[in-house]
Amino acid sequence: MISYIAATMPVQKLRIPKVLWVALVTHLRVRGERIAESGAFILGTETKGLREASRFVPYEALDPDSEHGGHLTMSPDGYAKLWKICEQGKLTVVADVHTHPMGSRQSSIDMRSPMIALPGHFALIVGNFAQGQIKARDIGVHIYLGGHKWDAYYGVSHSKYLEIR
Repeated sequence: MISYIAATMPVQKLRIPKVLWVALVTHLRVRGERIAESGAFILGTETKGLREASRFVPYEALDPDSEHGGHLTMSPDGYAKLWKICEQGKLTVVADVHTHPMGSRQSSIDMRSPMIALPGHFALIVGNFAQGQIKARDIGVHIYLGGHKWDAYYGVSHSKYLEIR
């Protein structure tokens, strides 16, 4: 029996098809209504360190109360639904993504509370509640190291880890 599925091996790159990225950012933009954070898990496959995204599952589809008190959370039932979706589709969580009101840096809450608390997990942050034209360089790529420690990449420095095409 699989209790969870998440890509956590050392990773060279996360690749997201442009059409999927546009749909994801559009969902985040609409869901947040320019006033609230919104988020999703990005699902796909991992082969030899390359994570290939194929779909996303919004947090609110898993847990209607995920937008809680100005920050995002996930209940145990929400995670159970996520693992079931992964198992049924033979997919893994390749990253999570959420919006922030300003830039793409992590908050102290983000640093203390990773959505997937396993080393190697990718957390993407899109600033300005995903409003306007979002380019890859506008996204913060945060890679969990364990023990509430992260590596963070911004602008062109994250092109080694994130590809949208």
